[in-house]
Amino acid sequence: MAGSGNRGHEFLRAVAGFTQSQGKSSSANKPFRLGRIDYEYNPADFLGGINPRVLFDGESTVGQKRYVAMAGYYPLPGARVLLAPVGTTYMILGTLEAKPHDPVVNHFTESDTWEMPPGARLLKVQVQGGGGAGGGVVASPGATVGPPATAAQAAAGGGGAGGAYGESWLAANAVISPVTVTVGTGGAAGTGTGGSGTTSSFGAYVSASGGPGGGVTGTGTGNSGISGATAASQVIVADLAIPGSGGGAGQRVPSGVSMGGTGGSSHLGGAGRGVAASGALVTGTDAAGYGGGGGGAVSGTTDNAASTGGNGSPGIVIVTTYF
Repeated sequence: MAGSGNRGHEFLRAVAGFTQSQGKSSSANKPFRLGRIDYEYNPADFLGGINPRVLFDGESTVGQKRYVAMAGYYPLPGARVLLAPVGTTYMILGTLEAKPHDPVVNHFTESDTWEMPPGARLLKVQVQGGGGAGGGVVASPGATVGPPATAAQAAAGGGGAGGAYGESWLAANAVISPVTVTVGTGGAAGTGTGGSGTTSSFGAYVSASGGPGGGVTGTGTGNSGISGATAASQVIVADLAIPGSGGGAGQRVPSGVSMGGTGGSSHLGGAGRGVAASGALVTGTDAAGYGGGGGGAVSGTTDNAASTGGNGSPGIVIVTTYF
């Protein structure tokens, strides 16, 4: 096999180096041995430089001596291993029983604490910030019931922006457990500017901010637009950084059809759709999924009541642990 000679040389060099570190060699005529890693061994200790004990075949108790592992092998409790005589001791070469460990996936929809599971080697962390709410519409002046007495007024809200998304791969030995997990909330809608979504984070390792809320034109008899919320200022700490989409513009048209802005989508969420009205008001549409922006509300010319925009959807944190 191509390259097998190089691997063999690397193995011999590793064994020779370890032998020399023992000060003398007495491995002649010693057999290779089989055993199991101590069932009570914590793999996290290996990352801290503490080697495992071994229960050798034919013995009833685990010895107190600890054994170094061949470079590239990560000992797990209960694993059946092969040990080679090296100098005055043994070296763990690797496992004879490959017991695959399925990844563990934790979905956090509420803020909590994450604990490192034993044997973890690699983490995939995904954080989605909360989405902003769509802008609402305020009541038209001039009357408390029915259309305004003096003018046919309209109003429209802009769409809220989607929350930012961040993703990183982290070596387990680079993460200090436990880790505080913060899940961003979706922006709450009102009759004015929509509330902003908040930041989701996995400790200080990965974070993504929420989307701003959409604004509102205010009531009036002239045509006027309101830009949707922008996601330009979002802050993302991650290897893969994906800002949320900005919200769509709202448009006030008293002589025709007024429109509330569409919300901005996120990497893990859909936006609240835009709504239209020529007469009565229409409430903004809530976002879907995780981190989507809510749609803006709209008021036509026959209803002066206030109405809320659509709510932004909350964020989420997903931690996938590989062993």
